[in-house]
Amino acid sequence: MKKNPYISFIVVIFLLFSNLIFNYGKAEAKNSFKDVPTNYWAADEIDYLSSKGIISGFNDGSFKPGQYITRGQAAIMLTKALSLSTKNRPNPNLKDVSTRSPYFQSVSALADENIIDDLIKDGYYYPGQLLTRGEMAAILAKSYGLGGTSTEKYIDVPDYYWSYEYIQSLAANHITTGFSDKTFRPNQPLTRAEFSVFLSRIMDSKFRSVGNRTVYLDNGIEVMNFQSGSSQNSYSSAYADPYYTVESNTGEKYKNYLTMHISSFADAG
Repeated sequence: MKKNPYISFIVVIFLLFSNLIFNYGKAEAKNSFKDVPTNYWAADEIDYLSSKGIISGFNDGSFKPGQYITRGQAAIMLTKALSLSTKNRPNPNLKDVSTRSPYFQSVSALADENIIDDLIKDGYYYPGQLLTRGEMAAILAKSYGLGGTSTEKYIDVPDYYWSYEYIQSLAANHITTGFSDKTFRPNQPLTRAEFSVFLSRIMDSKFRSVGNRTVYLDNGIEVMNFQSGSSQNSYSSAYADPYYTVESNTGEKYKNYLTMHISSFADAG
C-alpha cells in the first residue's frame, strides 16, 4: 500500500511538537564538571552559566557546588552576567578592596552602577565574607531592575527587614520559592550551586519554578515533577496531592498539600 506523504508529514510535526511541549523549560546538562552529574538538581543551571563563561570550575575539573560563595566571587560572576564594562570605572576607595585585588574591577563596576550600595558599610565591602540570601536578593533585584510584590510572605522576613522589598521582588518574579516551613532564611549563606540557580532563573525564564517542569525549593528539594497534556497550543494541569519534603540542613520532615493550576502555553515568568 502506498504511503500518504501528507500523513507522514503530519506525524513528524506532531512528534516534534509533543517533544517541545513535554521538555519545555528543560535545559540539557552537559556534565561540564566532574562533581556535577547530569541528575544533580542544579546541573542545568550550572551548565548554562558555564556555557556563557559566567562561572568556571577549579583546576581539578570540579565545580564544588556545595562550597559557599563569597561577596567577591559573586561580584565577578554578576559583572560577567551583566556584561558590564570594567574600564574607566571610578575607584570606590574601599578600605578592603585595593587596586591590586582580584575583585577590584568587578566591585568598582558594580559600585559605579549602585548595585552593591547595601553591602558597603563604613567604606568596607568585605569581599571574603560569605554572601547571604538577603544580600543576594538585593544585588540581583537591583541588577535587573525587578519590582513587584508577592502574596508569599516569609515568617522570618518582616516588612521592616532591610531587604524585604528585594526578597518580595524575587518571589513576585518566580526567582525564589523559599523553604517549606515558610521561611526565607535571609542570613543564611549561599552555596555556589544555589547562587548559580538564582542567577540562571533571573537571566532566563525557562529556569524559573513555573510552567511545565520540575519545581524545586531554594535548597534543591524537589517539590513535584508534573506533566501536562496539550490541546490547541495550550496546557492545563491541576494538582492537590500531599507531598513530603525533608530539609537538607535540619532533617525535619514536613507534610504539605500542594494545589497548583497552570494554564496557557506562554511562560508565566
